[in-house]
Amino acid sequence: MRFPVFARRSNPSVDKPILRKKMAYLRGQVRSGVADWIDPFDPRKGIIAREMLHFGERAIPVETVSVAHALRALPPLELHGTQFEDPEQNSEKRQDRACLIVRAQAFARLSQLATA
Repeated sequence: MRFPVFARRSNPSVDKPILRKKMAYLRGQVRSGVADWIDPFDPRKGIIAREMLHFGERAIPVETVSVAHALRALPPLELHGTQFEDPEQNSEKRQDRACLIVRAQAFARLSQLATA
């Protein structure tokens, strides 16, 4: 037996189905995230295609880098001919601040790449 498949943005109570498929196909489409059941309690009514497909933007895996390695790879923050004397003597607070600087620089570079 074949069941109705409706196009996205269609009204199943008024519009005709675009095609008819077997139940295994309908279940596969719903399982893969391409379509939704018209009535989840009565699968015989068919499926309707989703507005946004499940394979849109994907998350990009982030590489973990140690703060010390990242600090060595970046250019110095001081202006040429000047030197910053940090009034903070606590090395833990200095390291936290350095971590924030690295994150801010990385965020600035990523936002430049995104707008380019």
